[in-house]
Amino acid sequence: MNRTSRWLFCASLFVGMPAVAQSSDPVPPEEKEDTVDIDPVVVTGSRTEHRLSDAPVATEVITREEIETSGAQDAAELLEEQAGIQVTRSFRGAGVRMQGLDSEHVLILIDGQRMTGRIDGVIDLARIPVEDIDRIEIVKGPSSALYGSDAMGGVINIITLRARSPYEAQALASYGSLNSMDFSGRVGLKQGPWNARVSGGFHRIDAFDLDKKELTTSGSAVSQ
Repeated sequence: MNRTSRWLFCASLFVGMPAVAQSSDPVPPEEKEDTVDIDPVVVTGSRTEHRLSDAPVATEVITREEIETSGAQDAAELLEEQAGIQVTRSFRGAGVRMQGLDSEHVLILIDGQRMTGRIDGVIDLARIPVEDIDRIEIVKGPSSALYGSDAMGGVINIITLRARSPYEAQALASYGSLNSMDFSGRVGLKQGPWNARVSGGFHRIDAFDLDKKELTTSGSAVSQ
């Protein structure tokens, strides 16, 4: 389905306590070069922290920026866009196939912990909205030495969003063709070792018909 038109509104608010620091560095701040660290830290391939470029096991990362621009509504739609991953949908839910192996041989982790709730070997990834995802780490190929026999096809580690400032809030809204609407928002609180976040969203799209001669629609309306 192609969306012929799309508008996106994003509003963010981050409130924190100002910090005052003194430094003995003799180099004036205006003479220092700005540096940006774009190499993320991954943990899935070895269960220890490594820079992505130094990871001993090849790991793919779907960043938060990519998630926000993907237009996906849940983890299943997001993974459908990744090469080498096949999303299968049935009464069991939206599962994934990797390396030619079925869903029961693909391990799904949430923040490094096994996700529960398999139905006939399938974890329904449509249950995870993108509003709750910070990034996704993907390891393709056997990882049984680290995770057991249910990781023969690969591992998908979904890292959830956490508050990074004492107080933060974000709202997203978009509208497109077929009256598709996406609204989501979240608020977060971080106080010392405590971290809390609440998020929610609403998504809908009208039914569409690719063949006007048929009485049935090609795609059903969705509202969730």
